[in-house]
Amino acid sequence: MAILQGGTKTGNDTKRSLYWFSTGTGGAYYVHLKTNMVAGNYVMATVEADGYNYGASAPVKSTWCFYSPGWDPSTLYSVGYKNYYTGMTADSVYLSSDNYIVLRAYTSNIYFLGFIINSFTSTPVGFFDISITAAALRSDASNQY
Repeated sequence: MAILQGGTKTGNDTKRSLYWFSTGTGGAYYVHLKTNMVAGNYVMATVEADGYNYGASAPVKSTWCFYSPGWDPSTLYSVGYKNYYTGMTADSVYLSSDNYIVLRAYTSNIYFLGFIINSFTSTPVGFFDISITAAALRSDASNQY
């Protein structure tokens, strides 16, 4: 387990277990997690899903990273993904129709998929309290929100 060390800088926020997600059905699906982050808010974020997928017999540890600058609110910069196991794979960050940031992941089987969400955000204009405002499953890669 990592030791979190605080500093004197303002604008950083680390949250553990800010959201949990679980299913009980089977099949391959895309998981969409809508955040409370409006595009163009000057927030750099790392969001992590950590859990287990019983249907896929594999752990879940997926990470999304991105930056939403104020000078270009229609574009997300430095988007990256890291998938440590095969239980679920982070595969997209997109903007919803109402301009909120949405995380998307894929899993080959959602039979008893469960995970929590952790986050780290940094912003030059004060800290940002990220939360998940909605979650949905889709059988295709189309945007949900």
